[in-house]
Order: sequence, then structure tokens, then C-alpha cells
Amino acid sequence: MSRILKLNIPQLFAFSCAFAACGVQAADIVVEDFENYTLGESWPRVVDNEIINNCGLDSTSNKCMRVAYIPQSNGSVRLTKFMSVPKFDHYILSYDLYLESGFEYVLGGKLPGLGSENPTSGCNAAASDSWSSRLMWQPKGFIKNYFYSQDRSTACGEGALSSTPALPTGQWHHIEMNVKLNTEEDPFGGYIITKVNDEIVSDNRNLRLRKTYTDSSLIDNIFFSTFFGGNTEDWAPSTTVYARFDNFAVTPVGDLTDELQALVDSGRNLAPKPGAPVLKLSTATPTEITLLDYDFDEAVLASNSLSSWKSMFPASEWLIGLGEGRVSMDDSNYHGTDGQSMKVFFPKGVTTRNANGILWQSKLESGHKTVNMSYWMYLEDDFNFENGGKLPGFSHDGSDTSREWKAYLSWRNTGQIYLNWQTPSYFRQGQLTYKDQVPVLKRGQWQQIRMELTVNTAGVEDGMLRVWINGVQVGEKTGIDFSPNNAPGPLNKLFFNAYLEQNNDYSIISDQDQWAWFDDLKVWYVTE
Repeated sequence: MSRILKLNIPQLFAFSCAFAACGVQAADIVVEDFENYTLGESWPRVVDNEIINNCGLDSTSNKCMRVAYIPQSNGSVRLTKFMSVPKFDHYILSYDLYLESGFEYVLGGKLPGLGSENPTSGCNAAASDSWSSRLMWQPKGFIKNYFYSQDRSTACGEGALSSTPALPTGQWHHIEMNVKLNTEEDPFGGYIITKVNDEIVSDNRNLRLRKTYTDSSLIDNIFFSTFFGGNTEDWAPSTTVYARFDNFAVTPVGDLTDELQALVDSGRNLAPKPGAPVLKLSTATPTEITLLDYDFDEAVLASNSLSSWKSMFPASEWLIGLGEGRVSMDDSNYHGTDGQSMKVFFPKGVTTRNANGILWQSKLESGHKTVNMSYWMYLEDDFNFENGGKLPGFSHDGSDTSREWKAYLSWRNTGQIYLNWQTPSYFRQGQLTYKDQVPVLKRGQWQQIRMELTVNTAGVEDGMLRVWINGVQVGEKTGIDFSPNNAPGPLNKLFFNAYLEQNNDYSIISDQDQWAWFDDLKVWYVTE
């Protein structure tokens, strides 16, 4: 028995003509309500779930599916299933969701949606008849559409973020995702509008979800997909957490096909019988896509010129330090068992940042919302941190200076590491502390530094910076707006800086010559 009598309450799906086609809106078609399963049974071919009872708001028997999200190195197990529905160009998907008390949002995760016959996912390139529209829960219980269209601006999915948290734990939420495909007559007329508990939380319009208008491009299935997203354990919850799902249904909007009309007339129920193999478990894992990978092992510089440097590192745009003799390749100190590293010189007696260390900017493939960088660093035994210094970071550099921003690491005179981010209107700096970790640069040993940056959505403070030292997370800053007065420019630059900061009075920075080594520089993003 369903908790929500949707069949008799059509106003739950009543969208205006701006939200749905001005045509007939039929009653919903039940796709899965779990009432045909015995208690304790698993939904076919899904791990870590069971059918439980008393899911409703009253004493009436009402079954639902309880899913366990067990932490693992890439977040949690990917559960993917395609529940077929009659092909159509406009459906409202609805289902009920309950995040149990203790649910940890962490960095986010996927929730079910709708898809074409072969829905696009996993940051794959779009096919003209392929698209998908799912949801993502976000930190603190925010929610957003997560769709793959023909014109997406990022490598992976995108979508509008809710303005307030929409998914508190410990209560049922009724989800409605209204997906209208674009048509040949209106190529950018698609939209995805999501409601939670009858309130609009995410709204994306003027979409070209498909380029061809064949049967394979129509809405074909409920794309059941739920997991903690990402491919590293920092996406995972700290312990096993649980969610419940119930009452999957679709409501066709517009003039019905004969198949849909017959289905509506016959009772509107596609719920499978017990034991039907309706779910398949995806064994695919997220993929790292490398943007830059410099191990310096094969680098041979014909001269201390930028052209010689670019022949080895073609993404380079400019470099300060090479022509001055402060940057070289060294086969006597490197990370790993063989090879060479980049050696950087910090001379004594200089007074400005440009006169010591390295300042190196490289272009990056633009448009990725979240990007990682890692490198290995070695400071000589008696390295003097002096008045502090700078370490590498990311930025946007473009003709519109109002959209520029940068984020990078720095060290203080004690060697303690700080996180910095800067926009045209402000500069922020924060001491790295995370779960009692207070990171300090070490002398006389190789140490790996990793930084992850997420560019915020325009107008939303959902940007994020995170830092790891030797594989241990030591810092995190959330709620960043990299362009408070504008849409932030896309991440498009890596600036590999390592220098001693100059003094306010331009006095001598250091009274000793000193060196640092860098190795295995890598920049990448992760498919989802």
C-alpha cells in the first residue's frame, strides 16, 4: 500500500504551461513500490539492501527498500539499474526518499533520475541520442539536478543547486523530477525542474538534451543510481549509513501514445513480480583523466630558454627562474628508484620574489569544475623558511578581470602551511587544520602535496579547497565564492610557484643559498 495516494491527488503534479506541456497530464504509472516482495528479501541483483516494513506515516503495512552505503576507497558501491518505462518525451518521475538519522552527506552522491535508451554518464562524451538526468545530494543536505546534455559546460554532469538544504535526515521526502525533452521544432526547449515536498529546488531550462529525434533518444527508463560520488575515500562516509526508497512512478504529460493510453487504462502498474531480474550492479569505477603529467625523468634542456623548456613541457606559457639559472634538472636527488627531478635555487642576498625560486604558469584544459594537483617536494636539511613563501595553485586568467581568481598554498616562517584564495574584491588566508592535523613542511625528506579545487556555481557559495600531505587530509575550506560579483571564470591555469616571500621593506630575504627539489607533478580530474 502506497503512503501517498498520488493517483487521487493530481495537483501534486500540476505544473503551469511554463513548467510542462499544455496537454493532458495522465495519472501516474507505478513502476516499483516494493509491495510484491517478502520482508528481508533483497531487491534483485542489488547488494547491501533489504525490503523492510512499516515505512509509512501510519500503522498500515507499507514496504520499502533500505540501502546500506558501506564506505570504501572510492566512496561507496555503485548501484545502477534501468527500470523500463514506455518511450515518451515528457515524464514527471516521482519517488520517496528517507535519509536515516546519522546519514553523512560528506561531499555528495547520486540519486535516481531518468535517461534515454543508452544514457550518458561517467563523464563520457555525448552522443546525439544520449542524455541523462539524475539528482545529487550535496554537503549539508543541499540538492541539485545532475544532467548530461548536448551542450554541457563541464566534462561531467551539471545542474542548478538548491538555495537552501532540502534533504534533512530522519524524515520522508517526496521527490518529483519533471523532464521535458527538446523537439525538432524547439531544439532548446528541454527542461528539468525538480521539486522536493512540492517546493521547486532545482530549475534548468532551455536545454538541448538530444540532437537527434529517434526512438532511442526518448525517455526510456528510470535511471536508478545511488552512491557516494568521487573516487577517493574522502567521498566516503565515516561509517555505514542508510537511506530508504519507495513508490517509483512516472507521470506522462501531453498527448499520450497508444501504448501509454493502454497502460493507463489497464491499471497503471508496472511493478515487477518477486525475483524479476530488474537491477544490474555496475562494476565500473570512476576514471582519472590526466591533464598534465610531468615526472621530469626524460627532460633534457638544450638551453635555459623558454622555447627549450616548452619543448619538454608544452603546456607552459611563461617561466621566471630558468633564464636566471635558478631552475635545472638533477639526477642526484629524485622521488622514486630512478630518474631525475626539477631543482630550484633560492639565492642569498635577493630582495624580491621574482629574484628567487620559480614562477611557472601552464595552461589547462578549461571547463572542469573539480581538478586535483599533486607533486613531491624535498627541502634541503637546513632550508630556512625565512619570512614565508609560496607554493603552487590554480587560477582563472582571462580578458575579463572581474572573473579572475586564484587559489594556492603558502608557508609561514615556522614551515606551517596555509591555504589562500583571492578574487578581484578580496583576499583570504586560512591556517590548515583538519581533524587535529596541523601540517608543517618537513626538511630533508620527500613529501607529497595534493590540492583539490572545486569552482563554485555562479551566485552560489559551493566552491571548495582541500589539501593532503603524504596521503593524509590536512585541510578543507567549503562555502567559497571565487567571484562574488560575477560568474567565476573557468579553471584554466596551473601556476607552479615556489619562492621566498619578499619583506615589506624590500630588505634582503635570505642570507644563505638554499635549494628545493620537485618531482612527479600531476594534474587530473575524475569522471563520476
